[in-house]
Amino acid sequence: MTVLNQPLTMGNVLKYEVNPNYTREVITLQLGMPYPVGSVLGKITASGKYTLSPATGADGSQVATAVLLYAVDATLADATGIVLESGAHLDADVIITATGLDVQPFGGVPISVDGEDVELAETVVYKGMMLSGVPNLAFAIGYTNSSWTLKIDLLCEHFSRILELMDSRGAEIAVPEAPESMATRPFFDFEKENDDKDEDE
Repeated sequence: MTVLNQPLTMGNVLKYEVNPNYTREVITLQLGMPYPVGSVLGKITASGKYTLSPATGADGSQVATAVLLYAVDATLADATGIVLESGAHLDADVIITATGLDVQPFGGVPISVDGEDVELAETVVYKGMMLSGVPNLAFAIGYTNSSWTLKIDLLCEHFSRILELMDSRGAEIAVPEAPESMATRPFFDFEKENDDKDEDE
């Protein structure tokens, strides 16, 4: 029996779009290759054309600016493509060419205790939601390799229990303290997660 495999389509990439009138744009793709659905593209400064966005470079294309919605064959000549530039939610599992991730804790807002700045790298995260030595501060960050909202639900449930305990004891301050001899690991261990995925594959 003949087996037919359907290639990726826009529906595999695009999960939510605010308004196609301003999230999409028609662009020119640099000749030299076929571009599959979900290709992450960068704009070449000199020509204004788009190509696959590399992790490094100096021609402008190293800055990822768009995601291709339809497969385009530009092997022999420049070709027109439709891309997403903003205002949409994409399925990360089918996006092609990762260019890195920059994370800024708490959006760059400084944290201090009694006028002393807190060095985040010197703190330990308690239950994934509080920092050692920092009173009355809770935050929520979802799983990076599973359901984001599942982790948020768990954190909110635990935080509610802390608030109930504080109310029952008449406490006004809750601050976790980490034992000095306690072993630690990075809060975000992307490298380990990627290694685990490689082993599974």
